[in-house]
Amino acid sequence: MSQVPAGGRHGLAFQRMATLYRCRTPTNWLCPCGRVERELRRHGVEHDTVRVPWKRSDRDEVRALSGQTTVPLAVIGGEAICDSHRIVENLRWRSELGEQRADAGGGERAGQA
Repeated sequence: MSQVPAGGRHGLAFQRMATLYRCRTPTNWLCPCGRVERELRRHGVEHDTVRVPWKRSDRDEVRALSGQTTVPLAVIGGEAICDSHRIVENLRWRSELGEQRADAGGGERAGQA
């Protein structure tokens, strides 16, 4: 098993931790929550996973964070993001931003040497 560096595979060094609120489905292949979990791992983002109750009326923490009761809900950098498509898009954007920062930093160092 290969280890992911602290900054992740795709330059997410500024991303320290995330929390994923998801359904209780035991696999990552049957629902949108699993898609988000796979994407977090693919980008090397450390995250906590909170399995929420099946009944939406029992999801008080999710409601407090987002104003709604649907999952998946990811809290990344203090921002609550709902909907698997938006979460994945946000992760990819952060990855691209991190790569651009790494490229810009590498170019400056190369010019100084």
